[in-house]
Amino acid sequence: QGVMRTSNDLTITWITQPLPNGATLIAFMDVTAARKVEVALKDKNEALQAADKLKNEFVQNVSYQLRSPLTTILGYAELLESERPGALTEKQRTQVLSILSAADHLSKVISNILDLAMIEAGRMELELSEFSLRGAIEDAVDLVVTTAENTKVRVEILCDDRIGNIYADERRIKQVLFNLLTNALRFTSAGGSIKIEASKPVPSENILRLAVSDTGKGIAPERQSSVFDSFTSSDNRGAGLGLALVRSFVELHGGDVKMKSTPGAGTSVICHLPETAAPKIPRPELELMPEAVGAR
Repeated sequence: QGVMRTSNDLTITWITQPLPNGATLIAFMDVTAARKVEVALKDKNEALQAADKLKNEFVQNVSYQLRSPLTTILGYAELLESERPGALTEKQRTQVLSILSAADHLSKVISNILDLAMIEAGRMELELSEFSLRGAIEDAVDLVVTTAENTKVRVEILCDDRIGNIYADERRIKQVLFNLLTNALRFTSAGGSIKIEASKPVPSENILRLAVSDTGKGIAPERQSSVFDSFTSSDNRGAGLGLALVRSFVELHGGDVKMKSTPGAGTSVICHLPETAAPKIPRPELELMPEAVGAR
């Protein structure tokens, strides 16, 4: 059997089969169309890879370029806040605090963009260690619920006593919790509540259920399918990176994320994580048969 090209640019495969009478049967098949499809797919795959690489390089370069002036802004704002150059009036102090708050927010956005770029480029590596999941939850709650406005929302932690230490990337798990809590607080009015639950649905299995639920305004059904996409924000107040990072970090650990939401009745984001992280292996790129490449 083999492949040949004709003078009129057709691709033909052929196969031979001996017959009982001593003759040989030769069968031919025109696979020109199939080969053209394979070549087109290969070209498209290469173009997508090149575009993806260009996008990641652009995002990283822009993010790094933003960090340099941002560091200067933060430095001078902190200097003014310390009042070493001179005392501030109440109005000036408020203005300086606004600068610090905005700069801190921008710094977090830049960090999130860089994290996403690293993940999409397949260069994000987890730093696995053993730590207390309840401790990580409590740390995340302490980080988020700090202002008087936030403390008007009741936050409840329900952690199954059977869950002790887990083996995962502590920094990234805390980032998942922080993003989920921040998102829940943004959509929950004063007097509402947020619940963080950690459980082990099947005691004999190595899977943990981590859920953050709120009594906020909920998300419309037509928007729920896109909430985990990058740069998608439900209220246009954020950069739309928080939930995208949640999904990426959970999947890097070998888990999955889903959402349940009812408009006017709140939202629940549910993460299933292995007790011992099983990092997800990136899917291989599209591979074509050698002869498809040779047919060009």
